[in-house]
Amino acid sequence: RDMIQSISLDSNVWYIGSYAFQGINFTGEYVIPDTVIEIGECAFYGTSGMERLSTGDGLTSLNTGKLTGCTELRELHLGKSISDIDLTVHGDLSALETISVDADNGQYTAVGGVLYTKNMTTLVYCPEQDSGDLTVPNGVETVNASALSNNVLHENVVLPYTVSSIGSDAFKMSMMSSLRINGYPESVDDTAFEMCTISDGISVPSCCRDEYEASEHYDAADGTWFGFELNFFDCEHSYENGVCTVCGCEQSGTATIIASGYCGGDTTAEYDE
Repeated sequence: RDMIQSISLDSNVWYIGSYAFQGINFTGEYVIPDTVIEIGECAFYGTSGMERLSTGDGLTSLNTGKLTGCTELRELHLGKSISDIDLTVHGDLSALETISVDADNGQYTAVGGVLYTKNMTTLVYCPEQDSGDLTVPNGVETVNASALSNNVLHENVVLPYTVSSIGSDAFKMSMMSSLRINGYPESVDDTAFEMCTISDGISVPSCCRDEYEASEHYDAADGTWFGFELNFFDCEHSYENGVCTVCGCEQSGTATIIASGYCGGDTTAEYDE
């Protein structure tokens, strides 16, 4: 089909059917009208030229393959009504670089093009074309299943000490130079790092050594965790309300702390509240 500059839907249209726009050549951006409250599976399958898609205020869900086949989509903007989304079920989003979210959306938000829950406790999805360094903010507790899968452009990824759960296939088939985990996540799915490449290994705080070495995924023979070289670093503590903002160590009543500020150091001093 010829390149289409724009598509106008009648104000009575509330549903875009499956494969409705199959094979259409868009130019630039398509905005789903506010009147549309539902779109069918693979509605945009095989489209070309559509680099940005914005959902209107009527649409509440983007799951079950609604964006399957959007191979050239680079930017996705979520309207204020989107409350149910699973981008991991959408095949061919390999060109997606960034996600943005309407400020009035009550369920989701985006930081640096990465999708999080509004309360910033869950990393929902990181676009495959997100590149450079990724530092996940403190407070995030969960890395969703497949959240960073297939991303091969990251250099260094940092997870905060607050992360306690890493879901299935979270890093599947991803590639990065290094992964730093500033704490010990108690729940890591067996498939979290399936077919993942981390060239410089995984770095973790020395104060978490006991937890990692006691993990079922730790191999004492070669010092690996999930098959990756485990590197221990000394944390330069920065306390706020008695908790280190880097590794989560607690500064308590008669605890012995490191005078130099580094866990794993040799010089200690007593701390009294």
